[in-house]
Amino acid sequence: MSVRLCVIGSGAVGSLFAAKALEAGFDVTRAVRQPRSGAQQTTVKTVTLQNDSTVSLPDTIITSDSPVDILFDLIVIPVKVYQLKEALIQWSHVFTNNTPALLLQNGMGGDEIFRSVLPSVRLYQATTSHGALRQQNAVRHTGFGETLAGPATGQNRNDSADEKVFRILGQAFPPVTRCDNIALALWQKLSVNLVINPLTALHNIRNGQLTEPAYDAVISSLCRETSLVMEACGYKESADFLKNRVLRVAGATAANYSSMHQDAAHGRPLETGAITGYLLQKAAAHHIPVPAHQSLFDALTDRFPA
Repeated sequence: MSVRLCVIGSGAVGSLFAAKALEAGFDVTRAVRQPRSGAQQTTVKTVTLQNDSTVSLPDTIITSDSPVDILFDLIVIPVKVYQLKEALIQWSHVFTNNTPALLLQNGMGGDEIFRSVLPSVRLYQATTSHGALRQQNAVRHTGFGETLAGPATGQNRNDSADEKVFRILGQAFPPVTRCDNIALALWQKLSVNLVINPLTALHNIRNGQLTEPAYDAVISSLCRETSLVMEACGYKESADFLKNRVLRVAGATAANYSSMHQDAAHGRPLETGAITGYLLQKAAAHHIPVPAHQSLFDALTDRFPA
């Protein structure tokens, strides 16, 4: 029997995951929102991979009011943090206590939201550096990367479940590195997103432009504040180390637009609350002033109100 995966949503990264899983021989079902009455369905139909081959995504689509009699081996949830609670409630009938779930997100705090809705479901979290760009009903794989994944913190150990999930991920979305301290990996990804996402959105620039001297001072300030908050949360990384990583990622993805830039450009809500807002919450809890991040947060929320 083939391995059955469910991918919730029709965003760029989720569609890329579905395409790669199909290419690897998995049975993929997509769970997408029912369009509003009279609205046209805008589900992604095709994904163009880096070798320029095109994968047609399956018409096996379930909507929130569809009866589901499939027992999935893994449910992948690549939706934005601000969309997560609604998505979990909407698709709760897809989950069983024996079906593991994978959160694949940029922002932070998704694990807490997940547990508040589906506390009995085994949860994994992942962060990926694959680049994907959606244009209407098509997605292009814009940058090859890797995925770090691990069991969410605060769960009992389950070696057999973990082995199955990582075997699936390694085949469906390679390369995947198992990370048993996934919280650290997510903080490391956040430290990059805290700089690249808001600055590129605010200044309407590509990632690579952040390596220019004009942005050096603000990047230094942001990384210094991030380092202080990370250390207070138990993750010690120097400001210089964080800055070097930010500049390395910006250089490696120089021609790309960040996900937050694309959301801003297309009039979609930004993940400001799950990125900069998350850091502000942690800073406040530890009584750490973060004026550079606060200024950036205020500028974003003023320019792009929810």
